[in-house]
Amino acid sequence: MVALAAISAKFFSSQVIKYGFVILFNVTMWGCYVNSLKSLSSLQATVTNFATNFLTSGLAGFFLFDESLRYQVHFS
Repeated sequence: MVALAAISAKFFSSQVIKYGFVILFNVTMWGCYVNSLKSLSSLQATVTNFATNFLTSGLAGFFLFDESLRYQVHFS
């Protein structure tokens, strides 16, 4: 949901609409997070929340904004 808040802020020109969507998506994300804490451990809920936001941000950047994704392999 945090990723959706950032995406909506990039798409709308009106400041009122931008902030409205950012607040709406953040409140929705916190509601989902709190509900997941009721059925999962705090670690599982936090990891799930982080992973969802991370993947959504990456996919949105790639598909909506044509950002390049670099694959880096480090060998020691």
